[in-house]
Amino acid sequence: SSPGLDRVLKKPADFERFSGSEINLRLRLPMSGRRNFNGVLLGLQDGKIRLTIDTGDVELDLVNVDKARLVPKFD
Repeated sequence: SSPGLDRVLKKPADFERFSGSEINLRLRLPMSGRRNFNGVLLGLQDGKIRLTIDTGDVELDLVNVDKARLVPKFD
C-alpha cells in the first residue's frame, strides 16, 4: 500500500529527497529541553538533519530521531 500523505522518513535518502517539505520530528533524547520539532526540512549533512523551526535553524543527529513524518499539505 501507499505510505500516505504523512509518509514516515527513515532512511538518510528520505531526508534528502523531501528537503523543502514541512515535517514533524520526535527525538529519543531531548535536545535543549525539547523532544518534538516541527519545521521545514533543509536536508541531511554529515549525519545531522537540518531543520528550520520558529526560533531559527537547528541541526539534529539522525541517530537520535525516534520518528519523523511529512506534514500533509491541503490546498
